[in-house]
Amino acid sequence: VKRYMMGATLVTDWKVGHPILWRGEVHGRTYEDKGTIVDMAPERRLVVTHWSPLSGLPDAPGSYHTVSYELEPQLGGTLVTLTQENLTGLSPEQAKKNWQPVLDGLKKVAEGEKP
Repeated sequence: VKRYMMGATLVTDWKVGHPILWRGEVHGRTYEDKGTIVDMAPERRLVVTHWSPLSGLPDAPGSYHTVSYELEPQLGGTLVTLTQENLTGLSPEQAKKNWQPVLDGLKKVAEGEKP
């Protein structure tokens, strides 16, 4: 995760219902994003909630969004589909702009390149 998600350190025990934390630094500001693992099927699906103090939104249920990562075998590779629900103030275009570098970095890591 650190290699493709802007240097964030991920902390979790990978159990459904348990916390997941992303810690890092952006533009000289440290942060700790948090959420909960909602669903998981190893090598197929991960669904988490997510809230960031950098969003400016209160740490309240309505401020969390849900992020789903789905993996599907494709000819010679894997299709990754990322879905974000409850954009918490973001437009779909902003959300895509935020996630594209992460997905690009994930692709490079998966293919053995340096992101």
